[in-house]
Amino acid sequence: MPGNKLNEWEKQKIIKTCNLPQYKSLPPSQIVQMLADEGHYIASESSFYRTLREVGQVNRRGRAEGAKNSPKPKGYNATEPNQVWSWDITYLASSIRGVFYYLYVIEDIFSRKIVGWEIPVFVNKDDRF
Repeated sequence: MPGNKLNEWEKQKIIKTCNLPQYKSLPPSQIVQMLADEGHYIASESSFYRTLREVGQVNRRGRAEGAKNSPKPKGYNATEPNQVWSWDITYLASSIRGVFYYLYVIEDIFSRKIVGWEIPVFVNKDDRF
């Protein structure tokens, strides 16, 4: 057994510490930092994660939300030009700091050629599409 391997007592201390009210909504990366600020060292951050993973407690803590299962976007297949078009808006920086131009592009999916484009001049923000 390696000399730096956590024993059962140390693992239990990690689990109990992570489940204390002041730490229960924090990830191990923050718990280890807070303990270090208080002058306590139990184990490394990776050991905290490994121990919590072993007991099934590695999950999102606090207000963090998990990944959402959203449906895959509908795919479009074009077998010849001009069947399906796609559009994009790209922000182009100008020589003036904080001023951008908006490049509107319409592209043919099949040929990947640009069907149309425009860089409109806006007088104010209400003129945008």
